[in-house]
Amino acid sequence: MHCECGYLLQGSERFCPDCGKRAAAPAPPASQTIPCPNTVQEGRRTQPCGNLIESTKRFCTECGWHVDPKAFMPGAAMCNGKMHNGELCDNIVTPNNRFCSECGEPPGRGPSSAAGKDPGDQYLRATKIYAV
Repeated sequence: MHCECGYLLQGSERFCPDCGKRAAAPAPPASQTIPCPNTVQEGRRTQPCGNLIESTKRFCTECGWHVDPKAFMPGAAMCNGKMHNGELCDNIVTPNNRFCSECGEPPGRGPSSAAGKDPGDQYLRATKIYAV
């Protein structure tokens, strides 16, 4: 929190050490409500949960997703990538992220962005045509 004079106040300071004014009580953060963006349920990709969640809550009451404050930023979405251990990534990425900070995938280009299709399927179909 900053004093009126611009000095950055530390945690429990009641008076500004720079100008001596009494520190104002911090304003409570405004609560925001959005649909839950969680797309990972029981180890597989699903449609977004969609249950309304508030920024003041810690978990979604419908799917149990741990509410990430980044989800309330404009353009934020659930990552489509996979973690190195094979688990689906459930990190929130924003438009200014070039790569997911958890799995390293570029936003919107993970395995689920191909609608569940394996690129190898096209190769297999092509080889089956010629393997008659």
